[in-house]
Amino acid sequence: EQHNQLHELEKLNTGDRFQKLKSESDGQLLVAMLQATRGLRFNEIILGEYQNVKRISPEAAHAYELVSLFYFYDILIPVDFLITLAHCADLEDFEEKVLQHTHLIIVRQFTRYGSFYKPRHREIARVLIDTLPEYEVGEKRLKKLAVAMRLMDGVDRRQRYMTIDFLNNYLTSIIKTMP
Repeated sequence: EQHNQLHELEKLNTGDRFQKLKSESDGQLLVAMLQATRGLRFNEIILGEYQNVKRISPEAAHAYELVSLFYFYDILIPVDFLITLAHCADLEDFEEKVLQHTHLIIVRQFTRYGSFYKPRHREIARVLIDTLPEYEVGEKRLKKLAVAMRLMDGVDRRQRYMTIDFLNNYLTSIIKTMP
């Protein structure tokens, strides 16, 4: 309010603003804040961000898709693996072609097993993967994941095992929910 960033919320009283933010953001604070300050639906914000990245750098957009696809299934991507998937020669090439265009979109996470990439928020991965037509629900998503996993040969052994373990955990949880 103080910075004139409420857009359509401006005309509502405080209680109604809170209810609107809560109901439209599904309880996600990031979603609520982005919608309130940009005056757009969360899906529109994420797709606009993706289209902007794609316009500037197809390699960066491809990396954004892959990071989101893997994270959609609770899988972090090892640094070396993402460099390979993004068709970059090395980390320097990756930083030039991808990271400079996805600053604060693709973030690095350090674990005791190594360094991994993920999108900045789980909800962003869900929106992107659920919205892009090339990632239709079901079989197409898993095929894209399987094709990417075939390229893991050059990845550090510990990181490869961790990534495969993430995938195994996801598949096990799916199997347990099947009738």
